[in-house]
Amino acid sequence: MKQGTVFQRYEFKYLMTRGQQARLLSAAGDRLRPDEYSHSSIRNLYLDTPDFRLIRRSLEKPVYKEKLRLRSYGRADWEHPVFMELKKKYRSIVYKRRLILPYGQAADCLTGDYLTNAAQEGNQYAQYTLGKLYLTGEDVAWDQEQAYRWFWESASQGNEYAQFFLDHFNDSRKPNVLLSATKLLHHMGRIFQDNSIPPCPPGSQKADRKLLQKIRQKKIALGHKPDDHEVEQNMGGMTMGGM
Repeated sequence: MKQGTVFQRYEFKYLMTRGQQARLLSAAGDRLRPDEYSHSSIRNLYLDTPDFRLIRRSLEKPVYKEKLRLRSYGRADWEHPVFMELKKKYRSIVYKRRLILPYGQAADCLTGDYLTNAAQEGNQYAQYTLGKLYLTGEDVAWDQEQAYRWFWESASQGNEYAQFFLDHFNDSRKPNVLLSATKLLHHMGRIFQDNSIPPCPPGSQKADRKLLQKIRQKKIALGHKPDDHEVEQNMGGMTMGGM
């Protein structure tokens, strides 16, 4: 298996007996070769929200869904490489990004120690996040001095969100108001990016044009003019005609 970190592919999964597996491998012959993980036991730890939002969403079989998991091939010791994976599926195409790191570091990420270590090592994003945690008392004891310290460390490296908190640190507003403001700034900064949903599969726009043509033909058959109330708008790569 290639040690890639970004995947875009179709996935088809089949449940088979050992007899079916033997016949498949025999028919494949030399066209299939075992890799280093061919005899491994795959172990997954799936991460979710407290109300199991990700799995509930997945069971609804939506057009777009995502999973976050920690995967190892076999039993992992502290230094054994594991895979932290973000897996998304959109219109039957699987998009996956993964990070390869020792199990010990992955465990630190899950327990929160990795955030503190990264902040102490100078990561401005970890410093900013740690400042927010101390300001709100979320997962750590509320501590304004620690919050100010980490915001200052992050802002000194150019983090504009940390600087926003420093500029309003002595205001009488509650922390949740400041958090809402920074979330608004963050979303405004990303509003024109296309990273939230993978691009439409090739050929989908062609199919949409065929659908629009059929709608136009139906309108003409019903007595409408070809351009009667023809208002087009683009919605995530899909062209819709007004009726």
